[in-house]
Amino acid sequence: RYVDACPDDADGHATLGLCLLALGHPDAGEHFARAAAIEPENRLHAWNLAAAAHGAGHPSRCYLALCRYLSLPAPPIEPDAAANERAARAYMAEYERQSRLCHPEQAPETVARADDLAAAARANL
Repeated sequence: RYVDACPDDADGHATLGLCLLALGHPDAGEHFARAAAIEPENRLHAWNLAAAAHGAGHPSRCYLALCRYLSLPAPPIEPDAAANERAARAYMAEYERQSRLCHPEQAPETVARADDLAAAARANL
């Protein structure tokens, strides 16, 4: 009810996303994506979006969210920032390795964006 009443509250969407993620609900990613759209400079929203995409089996969406996460400056206090950055870089390196094997002529980010668009189109059918 809260996000219905306050649709532009990033923290509301992020909190609902966390609850849905804990329940294994597929809509968690939508709320993290909304939070990230409202507050694009917030690294936590990008990290949560990556976690939801990874859990939902969307590697390209996870990769893109991690690209965003690493492109943003870390706040002065971010719990587990170093560990999260190591995990993000490791995931991204593996995604890029696999992407180059399958599509050597394309940049991994281009492949990820195309895959993500195709997945979104399939979901809307």
